[in-house]
Amino acid sequence: LRVELLGEEHSDVGASLADAADLASLRAENAVAESLLVRAIAIQRASRDPLAPGRLAAALSRIAVIYGRQQRGAEALAALDESMTIRRDAFGPKSPEVAESLVERADAALTRHDIFSAECDLRAALDIRVEALGSDHSKTAELRQQLAQLAAFRGAGAEALALSQSVIESLGRSLGLNSPGYAMALGRHGQMLASLGHGDEAEKSYGEALAIFERAGASGAASARTLRVEIAGVWIGAGQFERALPLIDRQLAEDDGSSEINPDDR
Repeated sequence: LRVELLGEEHSDVGASLADAADLASLRAENAVAESLLVRAIAIQRASRDPLAPGRLAAALSRIAVIYGRQQRGAEALAALDESMTIRRDAFGPKSPEVAESLVERADAALTRHDIFSAECDLRAALDIRVEALGSDHSKTAELRQQLAQLAAFRGAGAEALALSQSVIESLGRSLGLNSPGYAMALGRHGQMLASLGHGDEAEKSYGEALAIFERAGASGAASARTLRVEIAGVWIGAGQFERALPLIDRQLAEDDGSSEINPDDR
């Protein structure tokens, strides 16, 4: 329809091609996705539409993912750097769009196991999001959570826990203490505590998160299931097998009655 109404070179047609590439990417049809994105990028480069710069940057970020899957690291990095330059010129160096580019570049760095570069980019993105969106915004909290995981990975347990705790506090203020987003953050904090050997505190965090789902009538949700499995894991790790068995039996019974549970997960 857009080709018919607007012509083959219109920016909107490029946007549709990029959307089609997303679907091909979800099906792991990387060659198809790359071909669609190459065409989309060419259209946006030539377009004078005000939306074209943002769309060009997004298409470059998308093709970088495809390049990464194909082990074409240099091309992926070049596409990400160009995307960031476009966003910086179009939206400003402290814009949320530039923060998004920094996050994308950090993700690419992590696939190369370059923890230092990833952490530098995530910290720069965090500074931008705090200024542009506020300290308690969910996207700001998301970055703190990623930084917490990286801190834990490099052995900085105290820093990791402090960042994870700040995520809980931020989402409690912005989303509310009974929201699913807050419950999921509590669950991630519990995982952090458990991985660092704080079993009792992890159990408390898991329990608070699970209570939120149960109060909302969502005890059968996938996130609630994960929390029960995590609690059982804490008890098993502490040798409290008699305590863990009833919870595991309950979860297995619920799994048997669900058509959504992967047999391997069960």
